[in-house]
Amino acid sequence: MVGSLLYADWRRQQAMPVVAATSTGPDGRPGFVAQALIIITGPWSRIVLFVAFVEGAAGFGVLAIWASHLHRALGLSLSAAGAIVALFGLGGMLYMAVARHLIRRLGERGLVVLGVVLLGLSALVLGFTPYWLPTLPASLLAGFGFFMFHNTMQTNATQMAPAARGTAVSLFAPALFLGQSVGVLLAAGLTERIGSGAMIALGGAVLVAIGLFFAQALRRRDELMCPQ
Repeated sequence: MVGSLLYADWRRQQAMPVVAATSTGPDGRPGFVAQALIIITGPWSRIVLFVAFVEGAAGFGVLAIWASHLHRALGLSLSAAGAIVALFGLGGMLYMAVARHLIRRLGERGLVVLGVVLLGLSALVLGFTPYWLPTLPASLLAGFGFFMFHNTMQTNATQMAPAARGTAVSLFAPALFLGQSVGVLLAAGLTERIGSGAMIALGGAVLVAIGLFFAQALRRRDELMCPQ
């Protein structure tokens, strides 16, 4: 379906008048390369992209071994382990349902700090509990906390270059998913050495650290964006 929509849009664009390629777009704004250079050389943009990379590595990288850990450490079937991990996504949906109230009450920094604290505590439970029952609320709260952090950061990604929002998001996405790829690679290697439980706890600790770093950076956002 997405491919069909893109093809239809491509056909529409083909029917439009051809515009000579220049360093600026038809509306006078810089082209993609110029916009990308502006973004990656900005101090605030670099912070957002760095945080996205680390979050992808620590968050999604650890999530990749989550089900196998529950299967091996707690003796759950793969179906049951997968269902528990699915609660992570449900936690994100629950956050969406109450996000407006939490944003108004906590603000961006509060959302980030509380989100990573929930993530860190959930990771400790998931990594070291000998019982399967605590993994249910832990998975749910981990998803809730993760999206408190992630959505705040994603919102800032769309705002890190107000004159080039599309380009900013197009750089944010590969930073996140490259981090995920690197995270899976590192998690696979470290799991063999320290065990899956310790790896999950370590991932939670990294998320707490990068979240607190981002919360502190939010205080200086306006100052850091000025050079852009």
